[in-house]
Amino acid sequence: MVVLLMKGIRNQNPPRPKYQSTWDVDMVLNYLRGQENASLSVGALASKLATLLSLATLNRASELAGIDKRSMSFTAEGVSFSLSKFRKAQRGGALQSIFLKKLADEQLDPGRCLSRYCEVTEKYRTDKNSERLFIGSVGQHPHVQSSTISAWIKKELKAAGVDTERFSGHSTRGAAASKAAASGVSVESILSAGHWSAESTFTRFYRRDAAINPSTSVAGAVLSLGKIA
Repeated sequence: MVVLLMKGIRNQNPPRPKYQSTWDVDMVLNYLRGQENASLSVGALASKLATLLSLATLNRASELAGIDKRSMSFTAEGVSFSLSKFRKAQRGGALQSIFLKKLADEQLDPGRCLSRYCEVTEKYRTDKNSERLFIGSVGQHPHVQSSTISAWIKKELKAAGVDTERFSGHSTRGAAASKAAASGVSVESILSAGHWSAESTFTRFYRRDAAINPSTSVAGAVLSLGKIA
């Protein structure tokens, strides 16, 4: 009886998308491109890396917080790594493994930013913080939580000119997915990257109008600068 009542309430008041439009990903990319990896402090580098990874992988802040540093593998083709815990709504199966192909633009390539971050944080690693990728930039450098990563991303969005009174750090998922879709990336690839079970969920809650140049892979499309059509 209670279940039927809750279903009735849900049908009368269905969930609504948080945003009716999205921001221009290229605006953020242009800002990040000007933040040279080699010249950034540990904290600034962490913020840039979190933003690039959130755009390239469509991962939530909680999932970025769970990236397993020990799983990382750098090759001439790119970088691969795994999450240390299940993604949201995942009930079983293997932990997700992600591969990001090396991009031509050094300052927008998540792999090279990731490599630099691992390099500069190595001296802060101990047995207590060696498992996960992101650590604090002060004190004893503990593993950071999703709220910290979300705040880092929001800070980068604000610096790039995004209205952060309106858009949160989580909005990278919708913005990146919308750009990928507008760039010709298959819906199947976007659903897989975003871990959406149904196209209707992506369309209703995340896909927003955006006009960008065509590409194929999610990361390649999202992190490629192009003229607005």
